[in-house]
Amino acid sequence: MSLQRELKLPHPFQSRKHEALLNILRTGAFLSKRGDRFFLKYKVTMSQFNLLMVLKYGGSVCLTQSEIAERLLVNRANITGLIDRLEKTGLAERTGDKKDRRHYFIRLTPKGLKMLEKVEAAYDKEVDLIMDGVSEEESLRIIKSMERIRRPDKC
Repeated sequence: MSLQRELKLPHPFQSRKHEALLNILRTGAFLSKRGDRFFLKYKVTMSQFNLLMVLKYGGSVCLTQSEIAERLLVNRANITGLIDRLEKTGLAERTGDKKDRRHYFIRLTPKGLKMLEKVEAAYDKEVDLIMDGVSEEESLRIIKSMERIRRPDKC
């Protein structure tokens, strides 16, 4: 369905770029809501899942809070709360940096890895379901378009 019909607008958009931007934002909101419903079954939030994925695939056994914040594009205060909640549930652990007591390293626990593997398998199926009907070529075009929008010179 077109965005014009979804929003019940009486007239077409005057700018294709504005329509495209609103489509991106609306799709993002749709995916966020769908993600919330999906992750609720696993008693984890999308943000917690993303943090666990960063820990699993981050290229290091443990990462600092600053490294995680940078990769997730959130501020350090938000990361602290996320890590606190993951630590309370035993999914991640925080250890002090012996060289600098102001820094902490965050690591996935065995319990976190086990839970993540369970959720990740279901998540992969959910992604396939959502992206059903989008070809490999279309996926690559979407990726390239989103990368152009996020160019560093625009931030």
